[in-house]
Amino acid sequence: HTQLLTTLYKIAKKIKEHRDNIAYKEHLEAEVQARTLEFKKALVSDTLTKLPSRLSLEQDLKKDAVYSAALFNIDNFSSVNIGFGYEIGDALLVEVSRFLKAALPKDIALYRIGSDEFLAISHTLHKDQLHDLAHDIQDRFLNTVLTLPHDLTLRLTMTIAVAESSAKDLIRNIELALHEARKVGKNQIYTYDDNLPIESLQKDRIEWINKVRLALEHDLLVPFFQPIIHNSSREIKKFEALARIIEKDNTIITPNYFIEPARMSGQITELTKVMIQKTMQAFADNDYEFSINIESEDLNAQFLPDFIKHYATKYGINMNRIVIEVLEHIQTYDEKQTIAQLSDLKEMGIQIAIDDFGNEQSNFSRLLDIQADYIKIDGQFIKYIDSDLKSYKISSAITNLAKSLDARIIAEFVHSEAVLNKIMELDISFSQGYFFGPPDRTIKG
Repeated sequence: HTQLLTTLYKIAKKIKEHRDNIAYKEHLEAEVQARTLEFKKALVSDTLTKLPSRLSLEQDLKKDAVYSAALFNIDNFSSVNIGFGYEIGDALLVEVSRFLKAALPKDIALYRIGSDEFLAISHTLHKDQLHDLAHDIQDRFLNTVLTLPHDLTLRLTMTIAVAESSAKDLIRNIELALHEARKVGKNQIYTYDDNLPIESLQKDRIEWINKVRLALEHDLLVPFFQPIIHNSSREIKKFEALARIIEKDNTIITPNYFIEPARMSGQITELTKVMIQKTMQAFADNDYEFSINIESEDLNAQFLPDFIKHYATKYGINMNRIVIEVLEHIQTYDEKQTIAQLSDLKEMGIQIAIDDFGNEQSNFSRLLDIQADYIKIDGQFIKYIDSDLKSYKISSAITNLAKSLDARIIAEFVHSEAVLNKIMELDISFSQGYFFGPPDRTIKG
């Protein structure tokens, strides 16, 4: 009897555990389904404004349909977040969503697709009609006082983009239109068309990024050399190496076409390395001083001291013949490691030149940190120094500052005898420009 009771007890216990497991499993499944439903709802609905989200928009758009849309962007929203806190920023978004829902007709769907961006979609209105409606909403919003927590009231503006497009291109086109509107200013409205400048700009960038890649792969990047003249003797004392791409049909491409695409695609340092290697090779058989341009990406990569030393040794170049030209406004100058890197280059005997000094981003105090050997006055002042008094005075001021720092001055864009005479009046040491010679593939002493 005892054995029977023990066996029955064990069987009963297993049956209970089985039933408990089934109940627990059912509970878990119900919980998972509820959480999944909640998660899906959160994905398609903005939790703050309760408007449909960007994901919901993508699901709602029908592949082959054409829509008119208006994208509303709150001007200075980030300033509200920073200045008043995120609580006020969130409250502002809620108020704007309420305003837009009330202002739009019932048959227009409204979505929140970004931090401060609301998209209205219409199946029935033409883009011109939606433009007029958006313009009316813009005016009404300008005259609306928004009441926010802590008795705060704000009056803001919004920039609006309008587009009519297929579902596939709608978001892209309306974002491009918003970009164009922001370029004009705040409280603007802009309607997309196929001839937007940014459209051709994007195509050009893709084309030039590919050209840079091919130039590196097929060794099409070459240095051209422009002479730098000592003004007193009119003798060539140094050269600047300037990057060019020579295509297979002998077309010569200047950097203003390919530098920015190379920067965007992360190819700048590869261009610089090729220029350093080829320039040193070109100056191995003469005694001229020469300068090579570097970019902020090169400084960030921190390859310059070792790389330059390697090729200087390979081609028998004395370090004091090398000048590194850097743009005065390179942002990385604020970083200690960059100043330290420039100091390391100077300790190796390499000279530093500041290019385009005097432009709108110049910082005179930064010259003390960089300790430049040369300062090149921005060509926009030299170009008109013989006819524009302002250019003459600015050039004079830069020259005096450079002399006080024991830096030698180079005037760029010297294109005539009259310009040269003005430069010599200021006792500027060196000149560079087409008056003395254009950049050339060979070194002409």
